[in-house]
Amino acid sequence: MFPLLARKNFLSFPNNKMALCTGLKKIKYALTFCLICAIYFCTVEPKTNVKLEQSQEIPSFLWRVDSKNSKLWDSKLRLASKSFRVAPKINAEGGVQLTVYPSQLETPNGSGVVTLEWQNVSSPTTQDWIGTPKKNKIRIRIYCPANSSNEDYIDYVWTNGIPDGSMNVTLWNMRDDYELRYFSDKDGNEYWLRATSNVVTVNKYQPLQGHLSLTENGCSEMRMMWVSSNVDEFVPRVRVGAQNGVYTAEYVAKGHTYNTSQMCYSGASIISPQWYRDPGTIYDALLTNLTCNTMYYFIFGSDKEWSQQSTFITASNDPDDTFEFVMYGDMGISPPPGGVTTAANLAQYEPNLRLILHVGDLSYALGHGYIWEQWSNLVTPIASKVPYMVSVGNHEYDHLQNSSSKDNEDISGAANNGYHPDWGNFGDDSNGECGVPTAERYHMPDNGNQVFWYSFDFQSVHFVMLSSEHNLSQGSEAYQWLKQDLQMADAQRDRFPWIIVNLHRPLYVSESYPSDLQVAEHLKLELETLLYEFGVDVVFSGHFHAYQRTCAVYHDQCIGEKNGGITHIMIGTAGKTLDDQHFLPMQWNEFNDIQFGYGKIFVNSSTLLFQFLRNSDRAVVDSVTLYKYDSVQKTFFIYTLYKKKIFFLIKNFDTG
Repeated sequence: MFPLLARKNFLSFPNNKMALCTGLKKIKYALTFCLICAIYFCTVEPKTNVKLEQSQEIPSFLWRVDSKNSKLWDSKLRLASKSFRVAPKINAEGGVQLTVYPSQLETPNGSGVVTLEWQNVSSPTTQDWIGTPKKNKIRIRIYCPANSSNEDYIDYVWTNGIPDGSMNVTLWNMRDDYELRYFSDKDGNEYWLRATSNVVTVNKYQPLQGHLSLTENGCSEMRMMWVSSNVDEFVPRVRVGAQNGVYTAEYVAKGHTYNTSQMCYSGASIISPQWYRDPGTIYDALLTNLTCNTMYYFIFGSDKEWSQQSTFITASNDPDDTFEFVMYGDMGISPPPGGVTTAANLAQYEPNLRLILHVGDLSYALGHGYIWEQWSNLVTPIASKVPYMVSVGNHEYDHLQNSSSKDNEDISGAANNGYHPDWGNFGDDSNGECGVPTAERYHMPDNGNQVFWYSFDFQSVHFVMLSSEHNLSQGSEAYQWLKQDLQMADAQRDRFPWIIVNLHRPLYVSESYPSDLQVAEHLKLELETLLYEFGVDVVFSGHFHAYQRTCAVYHDQCIGEKNGGITHIMIGTAGKTLDDQHFLPMQWNEFNDIQFGYGKIFVNSSTLLFQFLRNSDRAVVDSVTLYKYDSVQKTFFIYTLYKKKIFFLIKNFDTG
């Protein structure tokens, strides 16, 4: 068992010494934060939270890139400020014609490509458009559902003044049909509708957005969830078998949905194609009586429509077996090399993954339902093969008003409009979602508080997922749950030698954002002693859109693994726009970087190898190996890279 000598010595202090140490720690944290702020304000401008006016901008449905400097960014569409009118003789013979084909959208992975053609534009100007208006540009607007009002478009495409042309556009199956419309600028004061396309239909019963998750009951269970229109009359279910195409068991799924009455006001409570849209029926099936370390083949859906076949492998019950998992935070749907590349890399180049941890800031929907639809389909190729375990970040949960549908509580049970300590910067970062879409779309283990805090075991590791957006001070519900969970985990070290805690905001970070650094210092004050006491090995986090790894640290000192130091690794680099600030010098900082990538971990009962992989070329930018020690034996973990495959050689040496 991992020695806890240093922890036991610490806990054996008399009460008066403990009180003195606690007071000194608080003074040290305060001085450290003051020093950080002093350095920061002398060197950089403070980070601010940009709030968008709901009436002016919406996220891009087509995942745009800044055309001026090719810099990756999360493009916003400026909404039209002029009035709309229908031009005389719309779609008339000889007039502007707009056609989209195929008229039935095929979406094997949730999206499909259609071709848009326009013809007979007489004397086109660069102010004709299919989409939103912009000076000196021609655009075509995209509408979903097809009967949306002219103002409720979700994106546009440029025509660049060409009288007859075509282009390809990617559309997503959101269980609603599409229509495209051609507009022109009329005297600079209003926009005239000159043509509408044929309606493009989708298969609303297609089971999409499939994802697996673990339960609290180990390798004998797996949960499968997906989304479609309601198919209850066709018995939604998962068909499972241990042979390819042979299904020997069926598990009926239960359906549910969510609506604006659960939201916490702001944009998430607006019913429109641009904001809240019907999320469909979310189906949830629990697969039981599974055999450990076994590959299963499965399909999900109903007799109305079935998914393509996929596979998963249950966990081994032998802690000495090595397994691979991935961890990251702050993803979204940014174009390459951002979130789209992260998802593609995992699906194409990581065939041996057994688990994914996403520590908050998932889709960055911020109340826009179509972003949830896109992101959920984006991760499906990997999330339908390995358990995709999530927690909330500030952009899933933080809010300023509670839902009107509950007794002054949000979906997590928090009262008083969420958590807003005077030292925090917890605003309306979810734009009123307050965790509802995340909690309803992702059913995590039932041993905590939904998606907000829970734990699970996988082979040699006990994992804890914790919300940094809730009250974690001593005496709080989350703190008491965490303490009890860690006590139980520490008592099972012979079976699960490693304890890994995951939360969105880091305890250790030195990137120059004062308000976030202040939050980190308070999280450290609230949690670090507890994590140290029960021998937590690694803390994973995100929130900052950068990468940083510490030494094995405790109270800002590198004390080493043998003395109970905890390695903190921050990976907020899965796709959202990267940070642009520098890192302050800290003696516990081992490595930091700012580029897109994800963490990959190889672990068995004795050794944990962590690697940070860069998205652009999958190069290993940073790595560290942690060991479990005892008085008799030390296990060395040697890995060799050969033909892009990792081979493990385990060799034991007597150290007695």
